[in-house]
Amino acid sequence: RQRMGNFSVLRPFMEHSTPPTETMKQLVTTLSFLLLPLVAMGQPTNAMEALQANIDATGGTEAWMAVNPLVTKGSREMDMPGTHMSGTFEDYQQFPGLSRMIMETQSPMGSMKQETLQTPDGAWNLVRGAWSAREDADMLRAYGPKTELTLLGHPDVEITSFESGEPNGTPVWIVNFSFDDEEYTRHYRQSDNLLVAARRADRWSYFEDHREVGDLIVPHKVTSEAVARMNRNGDVQEIQIVVVSMTEEIAINQELAPELFTRGSGPAK
Repeated sequence: RQRMGNFSVLRPFMEHSTPPTETMKQLVTTLSFLLLPLVAMGQPTNAMEALQANIDATGGTEAWMAVNPLVTKGSREMDMPGTHMSGTFEDYQQFPGLSRMIMETQSPMGSMKQETLQTPDGAWNLVRGAWSAREDADMLRAYGPKTELTLLGHPDVEITSFESGEPNGTPVWIVNFSFDDEEYTRHYRQSDNLLVAARRADRWSYFEDHREVGDLIVPHKVTSEAVARMNRNGDVQEIQIVVVSMTEEIAINQELAPELFTRGSGPAK
């Protein structure tokens, strides 16, 4: 919440026990001026205002509209019962609707490379040289102001609730919405309107270490928690998976080869 600041500008008015009409008008005008930032910068009154406040807090609509493409690279740590793995990731996004993620993971059983590709025509995984279709082809990306810009004008996005809460002890604006029969949640920290948590289906992501990248503010640490269901000879087991991604490099508006977003191609040079 924004503080109203120094009240010294009101002292001449406060010294009048019975202020004249003209002085009262000046007092009302001054108070209106001081309160204006609270309305313009502080407290969203609905979900769309919360989405826009996040965009404004991280660089603004114009700055984010100019981002295309966006490349993020870094390291990952993954934990699941009895197993710890580490590796790297490269995330290439061409807006709207094109995304390719390349992950290399080291585990006790050796190294593994996995890729995911998403286009307006569908989504696929590439594991051990073979592409397979993904069921979540129509899902929105988990987070990011570019996604929020999409939400603001998308006719298929339905806001289901907007409220204030403190789910982890920090006051946040909670926005719940649905898109293509899937449920999503956003938590925006009330003190600065930054996105600190997001849910996509049954997967939660938490965002920390927000830093300036040019004119933008981008989280450099993302912790994702999900429950995976594994079928072993008819016995379905649920396991908790935690992935911590640390961003080490961000490239904005770096030219990418169109072939990057087709099956069978590699990352741009």
